[in-house]
Amino acid sequence: MSEESNVSYAEKRFGIDNTPREPTMAEQEIVDRAVCAASHVTGVPPSRVVGRGRTEEQVEARFIAYHICMETNEFTLVGLGRCFGKDHGAIHNGLSRVNERLEDDSSAFRRFKQVYKRVRERYKAYEKDPDSMVQEFGLHDG
Repeated sequence: MSEESNVSYAEKRFGIDNTPREPTMAEQEIVDRAVCAASHVTGVPPSRVVGRGRTEEQVEARFIAYHICMETNEFTLVGLGRCFGKDHGAIHNGLSRVNERLEDDSSAFRRFKQVYKRVRERYKAYEKDPDSMVQEFGLHDG
C-alpha cells in the first residue's frame, strides 16, 4: 500500500498537510519535567512512566504526568499523545481517571491526592531549577 493511499480524499482535495509535527523544545521540556517529577515522587523509573507497563504504580505515575502536562495549556490531546507515544484516546482516559480521583472526597483517594500534590510541587521545583532534574536523573541531550 503506498503512502499516498493513506491520505484521505479531503486532504488531497483541499491540500491539507496532516503530517505529524515533532514536539517543540518547550513541549519536550514540559514532558521531561512531568515524567521526572512523577518518577521522583512515585519511585517508578522514567522509562516505566512513559512505557506500556500496566501495574497500578506505573499507570498512576503516567496519568499524573499527563495531567501535569495538560495543566500547562501547551498541549492538545493529540500533541501530548505524540510526546508519550499514545493516541489521544489513551490521554483522554488518563486525564479522566485523574480528574475523577481528584474530585472524589472519599478516603480511598486520599493517598492519590497526596501523591498528585507532591508531583506538582516537584514539577515546579524542576521548572525553577532544571539542572537539579538533569543531575538527579543523569539526563543529557542526545
